[in-house]
Amino acid sequence: MAFDWGLREFQNEAEKLLRSFLTDDVTFQYQNSFYEYAVRTDDEALQEVCLRYLAWNCEALIHSEAWINFPFGLVKALLSRSDLVVHNETVLLIGLERWAAAQRNTTIPEALLECIRFPMIPAEDLYTLDASEYYARKLQGFQFNALPFTSLLDDLTEEQNVYTSRIYTGKPWSFTFSTHDVRVYMNSGLYTFRGQSISSLTTDFQTPVHNSASFNFHYMRWKTRVYISNQDCSSESVSCPSLPAVSLKVQQKNSDLPSELEGRIRYSNRLVVLCEGIYVFHVEEFNGVDGENLAFVPGRTEQVYPCLSNLLSYQVVVRPQCSTD
Repeated sequence: MAFDWGLREFQNEAEKLLRSFLTDDVTFQYQNSFYEYAVRTDDEALQEVCLRYLAWNCEALIHSEAWINFPFGLVKALLSRSDLVVHNETVLLIGLERWAAAQRNTTIPEALLECIRFPMIPAEDLYTLDASEYYARKLQGFQFNALPFTSLLDDLTEEQNVYTSRIYTGKPWSFTFSTHDVRVYMNSGLYTFRGQSISSLTTDFQTPVHNSASFNFHYMRWKTRVYISNQDCSSESVSCPSLPAVSLKVQQKNSDLPSELEGRIRYSNRLVVLCEGIYVFHVEEFNGVDGENLAFVPGRTEQVYPCLSNLLSYQVVVRPQCSTD
């Protein structure tokens, strides 16, 4: 009504209230209506607020009953983004197949299929794709996993988006400090991992250098830590402008990469923060990989998507990229 009657001040207040409801509906029925309203009022900022929340919670969305009722335009807008938080690219393809079947389509619409990043689908999953509509894109995926970087340079330049990782949380690309881990640490000052108890929320983990199968035997080792208190920061002489904060840095680099890849593989890593382990309310980029790179969780007054609980889980995600510069 506020929009229909041109009551802009009332409309602004109504939109603030609408935003606060985004996180309340785990069925994703409300978010669909929210986006339709934003489109109807031609409010691009509000559309982005809705799309970003859906992108960050894409895994839960795709497994919900509401997903198959999402309109074509919203599905396309969502799948075009790089900030989707999902286990891997295969999840998106399976979800798109389910959506298309619910629309009684015998095949996936081309405009949506081209949003799937086949080079990012794990090679073992590519092998299982039998439908004829996938053949050309399967070839593109297998080439990415088998050919040397120099042979793909033109493709990487012309179709950069297709070769860009989303925020893949599946192993081995991420590590999670669960709400249980954090709660135990806050109560006891100890974190137990791999059967050992230590006095900080710190761990290390290993990933391949890149997500192409040709790099499966070239590894990077990463170190990550969650800073909950000022004492956590001072114990390592780290400056923490706000808390909580999370660091992610390279602990050990691979030293036997081909010379032509020197400086070509870069990282655009992310911190994914979940509220009570239920929904993602914040994603932050780590600015680098070599220093003590901190990502911060916003306070309640700064949160676009509210989390009224102190029970947070922290997931660090490694996102390799090939540079064509």
